[in-house]
Amino acid sequence: MDKIARELVRKLKRGKVVGSYPCAQATAELLYTAVSTTRWKNAKDLIEEIKFLGDLLTDAKPEELVIGNILKRVLFIVRDEYSNLKEMATEEQKQKRPGGGIVDILEERQEETYDQNHASLKTNILEGITELMDEIKTSYENVSEQAIDHIHANEVIMTFGLSRTVEAFLKEAFGKGKKRNFQCIVAEAAPGCGGREMAKILAEEGIETTLIPDSAIYAMMARVNKVIVGTHSVMANGGLLALAGTNLLAQAAHYHSVPVMICTALYKLCPIYPADHDLELRSPSEIIPFEEVAGPMADVTVINPAWDYVPPELVSLYITNSGGHNPTYIYRLLSEFYHPDDNE
Repeated sequence: MDKIARELVRKLKRGKVVGSYPCAQATAELLYTAVSTTRWKNAKDLIEEIKFLGDLLTDAKPEELVIGNILKRVLFIVRDEYSNLKEMATEEQKQKRPGGGIVDILEERQEETYDQNHASLKTNILEGITELMDEIKTSYENVSEQAIDHIHANEVIMTFGLSRTVEAFLKEAFGKGKKRNFQCIVAEAAPGCGGREMAKILAEEGIETTLIPDSAIYAMMARVNKVIVGTHSVMANGGLLALAGTNLLAQAAHYHSVPVMICTALYKLCPIYPADHDLELRSPSEIIPFEEVAGPMADVTVINPAWDYVPPELVSLYITNSGGHNPTYIYRLLSEFYHPDDNE
């Protein structure tokens, strides 16, 4: 097991596993293997093993928040399945023991230790992780299926950079011209300029597409009906981290009263707040070549943030694989996927 874990750590450090989807998938597969092959007596031992693996993976790539998300969701599955089995066993004992009274009340108030043995615990946990892996694999399809509910005929949609989720969403809405005819304005998202590839993909699909520089976002916003973008992660307060420049886009949309919709899978939902995470800084060479900052410009500091933080008040709707949710509903989703003991 250690060999498999360290191989994934090596791939994460060397950049061979990059992006939210590959990292989430690889993490879930590793944890499935850990649960099925590692020797553990009870849920307490398994929780400690998962936390150990979690420290290895998050230290290898701390900027990929989905790794921590998947780890905590698996911990939630372990705790939830254990609690369900314990509750069933307790109910059976109550039926055999007449008039439990104060004994039952004291047992309910005791802090959970997760040290009891349950025969079907392993099977139930593996089934839960399998469901999580299926959710990750089908996230694109489940988000894009809702496209025709949000995009209407003859609308002008603006998007930012390259997002595979948004790409699938727009393609599904267009449906080879058989579902919705609409125009798409794509901002290039410098310095990575992923918008150029996005515009090419949409144009090849047959969607009427216009590529614009980021500086033209505000000028073009008056023509736009909806802004649809992807995200790197969704914060616990309903805000999000997305490509650098997304905040500019959201501010322009807010000024023109244009709704901002975020296409995201729920595995990107993080139980942390913006102040709990440092933004990733990328190489300044993406903005200006190193040879240009030599000599007289040697003292110039070039900052190249990978992500922007967009506050919840600038977001109209999250379109997820479980449906549409307002930013104010995010706290409710957190309680469905994460245990409070794992958010410390």
